[in-house]
Amino acid sequence: MWVNYRYHWGVMSWAIAMGLLMAPAVMAQESSWVRGTRQAESQGEWIPEVVPQQLRCQDEPSGFGLPGFQPGTPKPQVERLIGAPAAVQRGYWGNSTALVYYLIPDQVSLGFLFDDKSDVLQQTEASFHHGLELPLVLSTLDSMLGCQLDEAIEGGFYRVWERETSQYRFRLSAMEGVIFWESDTHVYIGVWQQGFQ
Repeated sequence: MWVNYRYHWGVMSWAIAMGLLMAPAVMAQESSWVRGTRQAESQGEWIPEVVPQQLRCQDEPSGFGLPGFQPGTPKPQVERLIGAPAAVQRGYWGNSTALVYYLIPDQVSLGFLFDDKSDVLQQTEASFHHGLELPLVLSTLDSMLGCQLDEAIEGGFYRVWERETSQYRFRLSAMEGVIFWESDTHVYIGVWQQGFQ
């Protein structure tokens, strides 16, 4: 199984920096800070300082934060950035194949439905634990929308996240989407090309 370790450690470092994951206590005890980098106790082993990146939308995920691919993305681009999926399944729609990724166990999972003929992403999905930081979730949603998150969709997201409503549907350019509680602890976001379903 091929895994993009640069992306994996970028996500893990970012999650540690944002307080989503805890750095191992041993690492914290065995390291010291020197000129913006941490030096491990063993000589010659340098550990770069983890600095939270600004959460701004990009056409293609950079390897920091959580990837939100917009519909229309080619399958090789997704696989190149995040590697082999945890599962490959028949898509909900008969003409599609689903790739499933569990990025942070019990916290974040991603799903991508690709058209079987073109291998182009038709539907992108994410499930987020309610305990995650909102900027992380919103930046992923923005990427899923191709950097087109507007006030109406953000407001609908907040209404669902704060449990003021159980579901919010939206339409944007050639995309449609839905945000809803899929369990007591996780919010589901799905974005698809109009006409895919």
